[in-house]
Amino acid sequence: MSDEPSREAVAHHESGHFVVGELVGERHSVVTIEPRPRRVGGVRLGGVKAYTDPFDAPQADARRTRAAVVCYFAGPAAQRRFDGSARPESDAESAQALLAAIGAEAEEAALRAEAERLVAVHWAAVTKLAEALLRFGTLSERAARHEVVTAIATPLTET
Repeated sequence: MSDEPSREAVAHHESGHFVVGELVGERHSVVTIEPRPRRVGGVRLGGVKAYTDPFDAPQADARRTRAAVVCYFAGPAAQRRFDGSARPESDAESAQALLAAIGAEAEEAALRAEAERLVAVHWAAVTKLAEALLRFGTLSERAARHEVVTAIATPLTET
């Protein structure tokens, strides 16, 4: 049996990153569940390089760095909500490195909790985007944002 997560788990994981990124102002240019070297999916940041290399995190932009940390924690939070598992440790390591770069290691638990909260509140958007990723494999920012906005705009029906 493989240690790799299912495509469904990867879709929810990457959707968590994307949806929460949209909410906290971390833009992504693409979201995919297609395998890449050493990865089984991913989101590509569409913004500042500082958030792809933890050692470039600027002290002056600590708010945006915290937003990026919440975004890192959102992927595992969504995967955990979907199937009880969480991967990869690299998300946590990247988030911890960013926090260390701005001297905010003590905020890790609060930022993890914020990621969990945002995933729970916007679960409909996470699942709608995950469904689209399972159909198409990769979505541009525009296509992914359309899925998210459609899910948020859809009124809940009483059962």
